Amino acid sequence: FLIARPSWPWWAQGLLLSLGPTAVQLLLVFPLKTPAGLLGLGLGAAPPLLVVLFNAAWGLVAALWLRQTAVMRMPAGTPQTSG
Repeated sequence: FLIARPSWPWWAQGLLLSLGPTAVQLLLVFPLKTPAGLLGLGLGAAPPLLVVLFNAAWGLVAALWLRQTAVMRMPAGTPQTSG
């Protein structure tokens, strides 16, 4: 799974995780389900930027959440890695 990359910082894992929903929105939903066209550019320049921004925020929160819950599930005495 994408989030299980211990050598990467948590924020990089979150941004990588956000690429999936971003690609679906920009490459499938906008062109196929709306008249906005590829990347939603029919609505102007802001929608693609907003999609990337909001999905990046979601990915960062999801990665942070997964990181915190993983720390809570660790047995006592397990060393934690900083990231």
